[in-house]
Amino acid sequence: METKQEKKTQKKRVPKGCVPVIVNNQHRLMIHVSCLQSPVVLSLLQATEEAKGRSATYDGALQLSCDADSFEGLLRLATCVS
Repeated sequence: METKQEKKTQKKRVPKGCVPVIVNNQHRLMIHVSCLQSPVVLSLLQATEEAKGRSATYDGALQLSCDADSFEGLLRLATCVS
């Protein structure tokens, strides 16, 4: 049986080649690093930076001001999520 700490650690693991993204301060998603070159993702990063006054330097998960469903739909259009 897994302890709470082991479950917490598993949740925070990031698959190789992926980046954690938090959308709308609620939902944590994983995207492939190749998606960071997508104009959609770059635009959302820039909009979040302008809205929240954050720099493009991140420690931990990227944070975007977008709801999870819309973000996933935009990534599908950009062929970043299967």
